[in-house]
Amino acid sequence: ALEPAQAEAWWVALGRLEEHRLPAARPVLLRRAAGASRVVHGLPAGALRIELSGSSGTERAALAAPLGRLLGQLHDRGLEWDPAQEVSLARAPSGELLLVRARLRAAAAERHGRDDATGDSCLRSAWAWIAEETRERQGLENLQEAFCRAYSGAHLGGPLDRLPALERCREVLA
Repeated sequence: ALEPAQAEAWWVALGRLEEHRLPAARPVLLRRAAGASRVVHGLPAGALRIELSGSSGTERAALAAPLGRLLGQLHDRGLEWDPAQEVSLARAPSGELLLVRARLRAAAAERHGRDDATGDSCLRSAWAWIAEETRERQGLENLQEAFCRAYSGAHLGGPLDRLPALERCREVLA
């Protein structure tokens, strides 16, 4: 159960993701009650929740490209999650990551190429989670490149949009 304002914010975020056709849990039901509300969401058959805090280095490494792609999709549409808040993800049978719960905010810097620490902090926090359990430097560099290429590849504007996104990702994570 959630506070009514939290449940409504989560519901609105899921609806916004659905409108943008982004990979996320689908909003099914918002049940409002005094003091304790609930959000019911749907995931594709076979999707598995990802435990961010308990993942091994190997599990995290396997998520580098899918996580980069998810962030790229969000940033391409001017969105990102607040890295200071809890983020919940699931992995679809296709390997795609789905956003289950996060506090979304505008990511104008990523969309318009302006210098802005908010967009950078989202990229840095996602990358830090991947890199946290990876000890081998060469492996880390390869994962970082896969993360940045997936991030930039998710931008829909073509090469003129993807190249600056790739360069920015590399710069932010350097």
